[in-house]
Amino acid sequence: MVLAEGYHRLPMLLMLPTNLPGSFDGKYGAIAYRIVVKFSLRRFPSGEEAMLETESEAVVWGSTPINPSTPSFCIQRHLRKKALCFNRLDCNVTFELDRCAFVAGEHILVTGQVVNNHATSVVKHVSIELRQKVHYTSGEAKKTDTRLITRLVCGSVAPANVLPLHHSIQIPYDCYPSLERRSINIQVSYVLLLTSLGNFTVEAPIVIGTRAACPSPLSITSGDKSSSVYYCTPPSEHDSANDGPPPYSTHPQVCYLIWRFAFK
Repeated sequence: MVLAEGYHRLPMLLMLPTNLPGSFDGKYGAIAYRIVVKFSLRRFPSGEEAMLETESEAVVWGSTPINPSTPSFCIQRHLRKKALCFNRLDCNVTFELDRCAFVAGEHILVTGQVVNNHATSVVKHVSIELRQKVHYTSGEAKKTDTRLITRLVCGSVAPANVLPLHHSIQIPYDCYPSLERRSINIQVSYVLLLTSLGNFTVEAPIVIGTRAACPSPLSITSGDKSSSVYYCTPPSEHDSANDGPPPYSTHPQVCYLIWRFAFK
């Protein structure tokens, strides 16, 4: 190729592997990419060669396919807690999910109930939480970072009362997809928790993937990003004729990247 004097734009196509993990910035590590472009130029008429090189940071939107036909999850527990000789907690918990694989931006429907068998004690602040767990490995060193993604506060359970669960919690659109590969030193997983402040915690592991033919979300998991907290709509404010999940939502943020190279 012979280039005349002036500015020239050269279109280039770079094919990325389909299983390439997306860019990730965590507390103890990161997955980062850079694009390096090299050109070999031959000057006329001397025939001398020159090398031009430029590089720039690149953001990769990874893809994590999921199996929509994953089995359902159901756990039932009878929880008790004593302080000295006093019974502080006595409740039955039923925690159900219709499946354990979801995509970013999707609602997770949680059903079940919390039965308070105690005659005087209140089960306070029953909530549904989505938490991200990141495992870092460097040789023999290992570290784990847990971050709250979003929380839905369902309410409290009075003595000898029942709190039915039929709530939805939405996965943020920018939630980083699950990443569990042995060849990578950073593993990202998620758990959905049914918890009561200081009383009990029941967790269900879930997988978060990306939709087909859509760009995957990118999440910066540093401590600067705050989590979302939602509160359950009181029964009087929710239409009982609607069996679907309440419209809890987050706001998507879409980012587009354009690469241009100009040479003179």
